[in-house]
Amino acid sequence: MPNNPDEVAENIRKVLQAGAVGINFEDSTVEGSPLYPIEFQCERIRTIRKMAVEEGIPLVINARIDVFVRRGEISHAKKIEETIVRGQAYIDAGADCLYPMGPGDIETLKKIRDETKAPINVYASKAAASMKELEAIGVSRLSLGPGLIRASLTTMKNVAQQLLDYGSYDSFSAENIMTSDEIRKYISP
Repeated sequence: MPNNPDEVAENIRKVLQAGAVGINFEDSTVEGSPLYPIEFQCERIRTIRKMAVEEGIPLVINARIDVFVRRGEISHAKKIEETIVRGQAYIDAGADCLYPMGPGDIETLKKIRDETKAPINVYASKAAASMKELEAIGVSRLSLGPGLIRASLTTMKNVAQQLLDYGSYDSFSAENIMTSDEIRKYISP
């Protein structure tokens, strides 16, 4: 997997040529790995921004900050500080908005938002405040990430388990699922 600025920009150029106009751009590598150094990540963002301008595409770069999910050994206050430092640097390098992964509480998000003055994206999780609360503090976007597919797969797994157990079909009964007419409303032009 490429990670140097030029390789990343070339990969994203292909994504843009396929029709994308926005990306989530993480500051960590594979799960469990450390975060990229701030200046290296900024160089990657600057190179992506330059390439998008050359392509004539108003690319939205949503700079994902993985401090809360990768820095388990430091205090919550230090995680907030590092997220703010990284966020300000990423915005200065050309990112359009920030995506601090992990925190969902109002106090933490408000501090990050107030200090960076940048649009904030929040991952919808059990830890996240309500949409009204998030909107009230200036959160610009709520991401479902893989949540919808995970919920769908969990339902499929539960139905399959009920069938294997020769049990009831509670999760598959008509009162618990969308009707064909409801589905058509969503997929018909």
